[in-house]
Amino acid sequence: MYRDALAGNRPARREVLKMIAKREAWIRENAHKTRSKVQFKSESEDPDNHNDAMLLLGIAERAAPW
Repeated sequence: MYRDALAGNRPARREVLKMIAKREAWIRENAHKTRSKVQFKSESEDPDNHNDAMLLLGIAERAAPW
């Protein structure tokens, strides 16, 4: 169905958009139930120790040089 929608099939597009809307509604209603707090624990006291991993995961960006 996704391929058909991407190819321009209008009924397929409608169905895909309905699925997306249904998913977004579910997320709005249930997001607070599924989220959990993440705790970071480290054996190292050096805060720069985790920078490379966070950059690779896309969690952080390099600071602009001043």
